[in-house]
Amino acid sequence: MSKLLLILLFISCSKETIKKSPPPPTVNLHELAEAHWPQKYKDKDLEYVFDKQLIGYLRKVLVDSKSDHIAVSVIDNNTGNVLAAVGRDNKEKKDDDNLALKPFSPAASLIKVITSADLLEKKEVDPDTATFFRGRKATLYRYQLKNDKRGRRVNLHSAFTSSNNVVFAKLAAQYSDPMSLFETAENFYFNKELPITNAKVDESYFPVPETNYMFAELASGLNKKTMMSPLHASYIMFGILNHGILTPLKIFKEEVKKAASQITSKKVISEASVNELLKMMKSVVTVGTARSLTRKAKRKINNVLEFGGKTGRMTGGVPYGTRDWLAFYVKKRNSNDKGWSVAVMINNEERWTVRPTFIAKKVLEYYYSEIVNKDKVGNVWKKKEKEKNI
Repeated sequence: MSKLLLILLFISCSKETIKKSPPPPTVNLHELAEAHWPQKYKDKDLEYVFDKQLIGYLRKVLVDSKSDHIAVSVIDNNTGNVLAAVGRDNKEKKDDDNLALKPFSPAASLIKVITSADLLEKKEVDPDTATFFRGRKATLYRYQLKNDKRGRRVNLHSAFTSSNNVVFAKLAAQYSDPMSLFETAENFYFNKELPITNAKVDESYFPVPETNYMFAELASGLNKKTMMSPLHASYIMFGILNHGILTPLKIFKEEVKKAASQITSKKVISEASVNELLKMMKSVVTVGTARSLTRKAKRKINNVLEFGGKTGRMTGGVPYGTRDWLAFYVKKRNSNDKGWSVAVMINNEERWTVRPTFIAKKVLEYYYSEIVNKDKVGNVWKKKEKEKNI
């Protein structure tokens, strides 16, 4: 009997030894960013999954941009690791990584990704589903929302590519409803904490549509109430590249099964909808609002890399200014590698210096040179010039 007790005691001590290294605490990432990513938090050691070389490269790019406030978030689609979440306040001449984490920016036309996901899940909607619109595509007057057949006929695919507010609002009114759009936004983690293992950030916000016109504003993105962070924008891209499945993100290298099990993965859109969204996002960078990414790229980068995304622009947020967005993905063509999901947010209070496509080009250069080609970063564009396209 005494031997049995000794064996049980030995097993118990062994288990305690295995559990000796406690999991890192659930931390507020805003506190870590404010403290410049310390190695300790509440007496616990922290080891990040960040790519230090990429971060160093991006910090120089953000300083050189001279934009008032600018942030970039990068997620590895294969692992869910947050490779970079960097920000720069060039007015104060200091790094401010909370610009990449805090949901203080109007989502603008990036919300068209959510609206498209909501519409494509309806049986009667596909990229060729069309409606008529009058006036300018960037506006959203009540007369434009009337259900008539006057004006130009534009389908969902073209409306996404050209960021047509009117068409998105009318298609949402015809084929969806406020509750469906709201639920789709929440499925993509609006009004919820992003699922990050052992960490938390402030929630992005998507309001409940209270009137038909507010529903139109929310569906098109032409409003100042829908707020999100660059990290969340890149996470939406991550879900699409992950076959419509949103899995937890990782900030820390130490994986804790207990903590990870509390956050479950979930399927938010079908594979068919994902494929259609990818086609529309590719059109954005070939013939749409971010076409300079492919038109001015050298042949080698277009032949080797596949990329697509969505742009947006809206004045508002904190600090107040004009937000320019580009959320995109990049990966090697004809490869099982899922690549990266990236979000660029630029906020200028008075005047702009560069557009998000300029920063995106720098990310594509790095990805091509360091990840695919394994060569030092070099210019892969035909011309060096300031961007004129959002």
